[in-house]
Amino acid sequence: MERHELDPFAFVAGLLFSGLGVLFLLDEAGSINVQARWVWPLMFIALGVAGLLASRPKASDRDG
Repeated sequence: MERHELDPFAFVAGLLFSGLGVLFLLDEAGSINVQARWVWPLMFIALGVAGLLASRPKASDRDG
């Protein structure tokens, strides 16, 4: 299998959704109390930052 470049947007989205899944699982187990009103804004902020980072030119593109 051939390696490919890291896609920061996909990486952050995967981490974000995995983390949210763990949070909601712990909430259902009674270990923590997740307030859903904070989930959506934090998710959109993280995805926006990942999109900005993904849109930056690569080092090879900047050098020439």
